[in-house]
This record gives sequence, C-alpha cells and structure tokens, in this order.
Amino acid sequence: MPQLDTVTYFSQFFWMCVCYLGFYVVLMTYFLPRIGRLLKLRRRKSQTSTDAFASTTAETDQVREAYDGLLIEGLREARNSLQQAYEASETWAHSVVAEAYKGPLASMNTAYLGRIGAAKIQQEVVLQDLRAVTSPRPHHGAASAYEALFNAHLLKALAA
Repeated sequence: MPQLDTVTYFSQFFWMCVCYLGFYVVLMTYFLPRIGRLLKLRRRKSQTSTDAFASTTAETDQVREAYDGLLIEGLREARNSLQQAYEASETWAHSVVAEAYKGPLASMNTAYLGRIGAAKIQQEVVLQDLRAVTSPRPHHGAASAYEALFNAHLLKALAA
C-alpha cells in the first residue's frame, strides 16, 4: 500500500500541507469575509428589530393603559347615570301611586283591601273546620287523650 511506504511520507505530507494551505487561503479571502458581513448584517437587523419591538411594546402598554382608563371612566359614568335614572323613576313611581291612592282610587283600594281581608278570614275558617274534621294522628301513648279531644271537637262542629 502506498500510504504505508516510508519513501513517500514526505511527498504525501508536502502535498497535504499545500492542499490545506490553499484551502485556508481560499477560505480567508473569499468565504470568511462574506460570512462575517452576513453575521454583522444579521446582528444589526436583530438589534433594530429588538429596539423596534421594545418601542412597540412600550407604545402598546401606553395604549392599553389609556384604553383601560377610558373604559373605567365610561363605566363609572354609565353606572352613575343609571343610578340617577333609577332613583328618579322610583321617586316618580312613588308619587304617582300616592296620588292615585289619594284621588279616584282611594275608595276602590279600600274596597279591595276589605274583600281580601274577608277572603282571608273565610279561608282561615275553612282551614279550622278541616282540622276539626280530619282524623288525628296518634302520638306514642297519648293517643287516647288526643282522640277524646278530637271527638269532642267533631261533635261540637257537627252540632253547629
């Protein structure tokens, strides 16, 4: 094998050094300056982009704070307006009802309340009669006294 031949070591080493030196010169003169310029351009663009992003972020924060402030102020004014409108309508409604009860509706209101009272009394009388008529539920040992009271009340209700 020619790689292991000791006579050709020097010539192989020489041509290897020439090839590597040529490759190094080509890299240093053509490729590395271009790569360096591209890296410098990238660095400038990223710095510009970072600065623009920082200014845009600050501007966005300012706009957001202004928007939030305006929104809070608008909501506060809307709440105050609604509260004033509610209070005014409540006052108006109370005055209209008071005038209606003082004027032509006073006699009708009195008659209405009297009829409701009579209906409530009649309902209570019917409930009392139903309690008297329905059978009692015995309670553990005191059933005989309760039953006697029920029977007396039932006879009294039937006699009437």
